[in-house]
Amino acid sequence: MNALDPVGEAPAAKPTRAFQIRISRGLLLGFGGLVFLAVVIVLSLGLWSAWRNTIELLREKSESTIGVVVARIEHYLDPAEHMLKHLGRQLETGAINPDDPAALGHYLSGALAATPQVRSVVFIAERGQMTLALRREEGVDLQLVDVRGLPVLRAALDEARTRQTLYWGEVIHPETARETLINVRYPVWRGTSYLGVLGATVRSVALARLLDDTARDIGGEAFVLYGDDQVLAHRKFLRGRFGLGPAHPLPTVAEVGDTIVAQFVATGLAGRAPRLTERATGVELVRVEGEDFAVIARTVDRYGAVPWRIGVSFPAADVGDELRRLTAAAIAGGVVLAVALVVALLFARYLSGAINRIATAAQEVRELALDRVMPVPASVFRELTEAAQAFNTMVVGLRWFEN
Repeated sequence: MNALDPVGEAPAAKPTRAFQIRISRGLLLGFGGLVFLAVVIVLSLGLWSAWRNTIELLREKSESTIGVVVARIEHYLDPAEHMLKHLGRQLETGAINPDDPAALGHYLSGALAATPQVRSVVFIAERGQMTLALRREEGVDLQLVDVRGLPVLRAALDEARTRQTLYWGEVIHPETARETLINVRYPVWRGTSYLGVLGATVRSVALARLLDDTARDIGGEAFVLYGDDQVLAHRKFLRGRFGLGPAHPLPTVAEVGDTIVAQFVATGLAGRAPRLTERATGVELVRVEGEDFAVIARTVDRYGAVPWRIGVSFPAADVGDELRRLTAAAIAGGVVLAVALVVALLFARYLSGAINRIATAAQEVRELALDRVMPVPASVFRELTEAAQAFNTMVVGLRWFEN
């Protein structure tokens, strides 16, 4: 009987388990884990979707912005192409006699009147005589010029001999002009005979004025780079003098003095500007004097062998509003997640505390220390309150038997 307790019954076996954790931790891991998983999944999906939508909106905004600039440049320059093609066909068919300077000048003057953005229309005959129709404030000025002693114009005549269709020539500052000109050329052939070359010029400062007007509409600073380090059009052309001439037709980026464009070029971003044929626009951020700027750029290669890099710069704050709202949403989601975990922790501690109080009181009853047993308080949970009431009633009964 020594294996029996004083009343003759075997002691109750203590329940054991290999793995045990506190109920507060279990509740936190269970309830808090589910909350954490749900919030993370929903927040991740929401942020991913918002990020994709934001990037798509920024891309469309960039495409729209640079598209406006490119479209206005095309609308400004395309009439020169159409005008030259028409004159060229008239010369090729004999409708215009290239050997009659008076008749030729009449047609050139008429073509110039129909294209107000064009500064001059010329025909350089194969023998080296140029008929020039030049726009002036008081009207059109007709001139005959011998180009055989003018290297820039003579080079244009010789180059056109190697071409068969209309093309845009290199930007030039001819000896007969006081400014840099964008020019389109049309080689005139009658059968296999080379008659000469037609040319139309647009002032680079006029393109700069067009960009300045466009920039005010879209809210930014527009520019056109010619190749890697020359500026074809910029607002500063409207009031700046850069010492241009036949040997130096365009200013460099450094000479123009736009620090944003200079940084854009210096970091190699300009060379990565997508081509128009890809219908893509590059958006790059540059930092100048502690401030971030966004540069939207696209490469256009239809105006000659040297590519044009058309861009618009503006403070990065304008393009970053959507991203800042997205960041704010991510922070808000993180705060919600943190609050949910804190609530889960407090709930787990409250629930485990109520259960621990019952367990502690039960331990006192097991040791027959009924005088130390404190009444178990009610809980906000009905089941725990009912358990507390039942336990308190049991303790009262045991104390009655004890007395």
